[in-house]
Amino acid sequence: MTQLFSIRCSVLWFFLLIGSGSAAAFEQPAVAGRPEIRFSTTQQDFGIAARNASVLATFRFENTGNADLLVEEIVPVCGCRVVSVEPRRVHLGGKGFLRISVQTGDRLGYRTYPTRVHTNAPDNPELELRVVGTVAGAIRISPKLIDFGDLPRGTRAREPLRILRLEPTGPRLDGIDSSAKFLSVGFRDLVGQGYPGWETTVAVDGGDAPVGRFAEVLTLHLAEASGKTRKLDVPVVGTLVPTTEGSAVPGSTLGGTMAFVANLDGN
Repeated sequence: MTQLFSIRCSVLWFFLLIGSGSAAAFEQPAVAGRPEIRFSTTQQDFGIAARNASVLATFRFENTGNADLLVEEIVPVCGCRVVSVEPRRVHLGGKGFLRISVQTGDRLGYRTYPTRVHTNAPDNPELELRVVGTVAGAIRISPKLIDFGDLPRGTRAREPLRILRLEPTGPRLDGIDSSAKFLSVGFRDLVGQGYPGWETTVAVDGGDAPVGRFAEVLTLHLAEASGKTRKLDVPVVGTLVPTTEGSAVPGSTLGGTMAFVANLDGN
């Protein structure tokens, strides 16, 4: 009897050990909450702005983690100041925004204005936001690229080119040269009409150009107040296609719509 009781105790003890081991195997350690910050974009482009201008950029973010997100510190690096950040504590799934004001300063050309954001997110404790753009000091030309698209050979098409003076002492347009005989240009001065610049018409005479893709250049001659003359190139592209009997003549298309700044101060 004693031996039988001993065997039963051993079996019971064996199953207790197995049960405790299985419970330990299925038991998961507790995971601490981790906030995560995600910006819809980390770079804002203000396009073109004048010197010493104020530009406002808004960055939106979201807490995609499983704990409260805290915006601890915002450090502007160059030419920036923080206007507002709302809220500084963002709950799970919550959203916020950060507004940054940029002073463009005197330096011309493409500029980058960074700001560093410090949070309690363990994976991204420091992020850099950038406000970028071009600071203009003299003249703006629009569009950046003139694209006539597909033109039937033998037709004539026109596209506008506008030249804007951003400063009263900006350069004067003295003339425009073309790299191809089938491109012609005419312009008129609009300074006396309340528009500080010139309006230009670029025409393609498809009868004088070969069939196929063309890539030509318009060269602008600009005279500065100092007496110096600068040259700026504007690309002109398109494709002349053979005409067939009864085919329709499509209108021209304007491909480039972004303006660019001519840095005439040599910076």
